[in-house]
Amino acid sequence: MSGGADTPHAESTVAGTIIARNYAAQATVLATTYLEHHPGRRFVTLLIDAEAGAPLPPIPGEVITADQLPISRDDLHRMAVTYSVLELSTALKAAFLQRLLDGASTALYLDPDIVLYDALDDVFAAAAADGIALTPHTLQPFPRDGLEPAEDRIRHSGIFNLGMIAVSGKARPFLDWWHERLRTEAVVDLPRALFTDQRWIDWAPALYRPAVIRDPGVNAAYWNLHERPLSRRGGVLHAGDSPLRALHLSGYSPERPWQLSVHAGVNPRVRLSDHPVLAAECDAYGAALMRHGWGADGPPYGWAVTAEGIRLDHVIRSAIRRAVALAERGEDVPPPDAYDPAGGFAAWLDGPAPGVFGVPMGRWALAYWESEPGIQQHFPRLDLDDAVNYQRWLGEFGPALRARTAARLAPAPAPAAPPPATRREMGGWNVVAYAAAEHGVGEAGRRLFAAMTLTGLPAELVRVTAEATRSNHRSGAEAGTQLRYRDSVYCVNADMLPHTLARLEHYHRSRQDARRVGLWFWELATMPEEFAGALRNLEQVWVTSEFTAAAVRSLDPDIPVHVVTLPVLPPAARTPYTRELLGLPGGFLFATSLDLNSVVARKNPWDVIDAFGRAFPDPGEAHLVVKTMNGHRHPLALERLRRFAAARPDLHVVDATWDAGELQALLELCDCFVSLHRSEGFGMQIADAMSVGTPVIVTGYSGNMRFCTDTTTYLVPWRLVPVGDGNAPYEPTAEWAQPDVEVAAAYMRHVVDDPAEAVARGGRGQSHVLEELSLQRAAADLMAALHGPLAPASAVRLG
Repeated sequence: MSGGADTPHAESTVAGTIIARNYAAQATVLATTYLEHHPGRRFVTLLIDAEAGAPLPPIPGEVITADQLPISRDDLHRMAVTYSVLELSTALKAAFLQRLLDGASTALYLDPDIVLYDALDDVFAAAAADGIALTPHTLQPFPRDGLEPAEDRIRHSGIFNLGMIAVSGKARPFLDWWHERLRTEAVVDLPRALFTDQRWIDWAPALYRPAVIRDPGVNAAYWNLHERPLSRRGGVLHAGDSPLRALHLSGYSPERPWQLSVHAGVNPRVRLSDHPVLAAECDAYGAALMRHGWGADGPPYGWAVTAEGIRLDHVIRSAIRRAVALAERGEDVPPPDAYDPAGGFAAWLDGPAPGVFGVPMGRWALAYWESEPGIQQHFPRLDLDDAVNYQRWLGEFGPALRARTAARLAPAPAPAAPPPATRREMGGWNVVAYAAAEHGVGEAGRRLFAAMTLTGLPAELVRVTAEATRSNHRSGAEAGTQLRYRDSVYCVNADMLPHTLARLEHYHRSRQDARRVGLWFWELATMPEEFAGALRNLEQVWVTSEFTAAAVRSLDPDIPVHVVTLPVLPPAARTPYTRELLGLPGGFLFATSLDLNSVVARKNPWDVIDAFGRAFPDPGEAHLVVKTMNGHRHPLALERLRRFAAARPDLHVVDATWDAGELQALLELCDCFVSLHRSEGFGMQIADAMSVGTPVIVTGYSGNMRFCTDTTTYLVPWRLVPVGDGNAPYEPTAEWAQPDVEVAAAYMRHVVDDPAEAVARGGRGQSHVLEELSLQRAAADLMAALHGPLAPASAVRLG
């Protein structure tokens, strides 16, 4: 128990936290641990979005609502419409502490995602003596090692962490000063040096002389656990050399138990796989949250939608803040109460923004332009002709943007009609591709070019740059960078087509008769509506499976879609690599492979790991290699895999960018390739594994069914499930397959127990794909597609 002779009387202290309804589980854990270590004390939870007439959550202690704070109704509504849930929760902190001090001499605020392991009486005592007690984010300099968080994060967010602050009656002037600023400037606006309530507290040492708590056991969190790692000594948890008293698990989620915090950046300084004691505490915390209803479906954030049904987002909040600032100078009218059904907020939002523009500009349109630097680059001067072009752009894309908020805004002027396109005879073809990229779309472009050359048509491989991937494939050196011929096949996906065309726009402006064909891959059964615009630039779309063809046709039934063959290119001789050279284990070897730049949940390595564990509960019978690439760009996904693998010596995660020869060697050297994908547009690696005779266990769904059969592979049954959140660019309501893990495990067991049958099935698979996906068949498909029907000339927009 901490504290001493200067500890305030227990009955004169109070602690509390601030939450929205979705944080009730965290507040329950905090309140429970606080009251356990401070028996007989008061704990108060402020619920900022209580619903009128609805019961309050059963959090230990007291629960109060925002209308019980010393803030007027008008001020509360203005803050609620201006701020996000994070910003509002912090903006009310000073008023909440004032409310707590009305019934106590000393008050302590704690963020809801804190867990207490001992009493904090010395923190109360410091506040009683000095008025304010604060904890700094760190007690030691950050190493300049490229890990996160680093000094820049602290510069942006503030020296002190306001997840813990204690005040006494001496701090009333400070709280008044702080609240005055939090009323309007508790935003996350790093260019203006604002970060919620925290940056303001950097002024406190100069103005109010607070006590600074330097105990490493208090407010240990992802931003400082590198300097005070958790350990257990004699049964007592320590942070560094101090007993742990308050662990701040900001950003931890039971849905992501491999990750300490979603706020820790892409290259976190503290990884749970390196800190087993910390990992155990996180697991225990996650279990406690689940017991208290974490994740249960509940009401949405109470201030998220106006009385007229407009969903508030950063664009609308930006418009409001701009208007409030202008209204204070008499240059605009302040916004009406958004939560008053008769307030006219929607009409105000659609009203003209003050300023000089090329055309009348509504408040929402101006706020969207101000919030999007990319849009500003395209339309830099709204006081000139750019305003007209911007409004035309809104005419095409604005409805989808506005639909996200249901804002009733006036329609923008329609865009000018595109110039008509003409046709000419078929000549040479540019194959525009990520020719040097070491990923699937790049390899598809190279293979398409190989098939195009076999047609006898003049062809040129044109290289465009792929972002976020290594581009060292040898054939890339042979590719040009300029369009040589009139007509082009674009081997880039739909979302990148407009960008690629823009880079080559100077050519197409001089060749209005140029034909455009797109080779597209898409992994789900339906395509997003935003891809429809890319179709208007094409005369045909080529796909590699009927699965993807159906997805494209669902978007536009009029565009000609041709299923072409993406060939396998089997090696001329067996690989010279050995397992030892590649660092692969001996014994029976399963392999699965994925690029972490793709959607990891779609590739679904977790079910491969799960099936392997079910098939071989005791290590020693086989090994599984999970081959990944681009882990340096996605260290959190890699960390999740490594944490899974740490439990078993026969599970190996290899993260490296291998060249084509090394990847081919993996497929040849493994005894069975496994793909329990949830969906594939084609499945090139599956086809490549089959082409060298490797047995394949594979989900029997999506584009790979172009070449997978139940006699040539081990098809795993599946059921359709929603994609769910967090899997962009796929819509959460879309569907993909959930493979049957038990069947996959049985197949894994079978290929080990009956290797002769597995080898025979692999041989049948090899014969099948070498015929079905041959280079000759691919060339014939391209000739048929190029002589096939085109989109109506008037439907193709060039440029």
